[in-house]
Amino acid sequence: MTSTERAEAVSRRLPILTFHDISEVRSPVAVAPGTFADVMAALASQGWRTLSLDELLAGRRDGGWPARTFFLTFDDGFASLGEVAWPILERHGFSATVFVVSNWVGRTNDWPGQPAWIPRRPLLDWKDLTRLRDRGLAVGAHSMSHPAIPDLAPAHQAVEVVHSRRVIEDRLGAPVQMFSYPYGRTSARLEALVGETYQAAFGTRLAFATSTSRPTALERIDAHYVTSSIARGLDSAWTEGYLSLRRLGRGLRGR
Repeated sequence: MTSTERAEAVSRRLPILTFHDISEVRSPVAVAPGTFADVMAALASQGWRTLSLDELLAGRRDGGWPARTFFLTFDDGFASLGEVAWPILERHGFSATVFVVSNWVGRTNDWPGQPAWIPRRPLLDWKDLTRLRDRGLAVGAHSMSHPAIPDLAPAHQAVEVVHSRRVIEDRLGAPVQMFSYPYGRTSARLEALVGETYQAAFGTRLAFATSTSRPTALERIDAHYVTSSIARGLDSAWTEGYLSLRRLGRGLRGR
């Protein structure tokens, strides 16, 4: 396929990739800097480019996206995004969205319910977020305190969903249009609330987004399942089959 043909082609599925910490720390939410750099380089070498939120939503509405486009997200707001990941993204001309826990900005990932064995790592502070936002990073909400929101009373759910947006907007002076569910936990009631507050929200179901995806629970592909080899064939039928098998394995493990 020539570059012109690729530009004119339409994909019926969109990979939304999600990362957390980019570090050498042994953690289920960490990806080594070298691995991250290799994945981004593989995508860039194959002509992939990132989309804005408006482009993501337009593609869902219209039934497809330009070929070899993807959406990139980071959950929790680890400081390594600014220190390690962002220079790599800038090198390739990629954009991204970070979802921050508003009451934990500038602290560590020690929110209530965090297992003791998860390494505590520094999070971006408001100054970091302002600097990165000015360089093109989009900032979304990931709740006030990272709880399993469906387990909370309705009034508390509203605080986590709505007030987290207000806090970020007040501190950054820019609208917050996206939300990411802590632990991927959601419900019909919660999605209705999120839909009233944000333009889009992201879950953890391991799959490509399509035109039938709910804008209040867009599927994502976790970094745990992405290598440079997978990145080079991200738009192949083989990758879709691979993710289906991984999704089945997740279900059997109760993840």
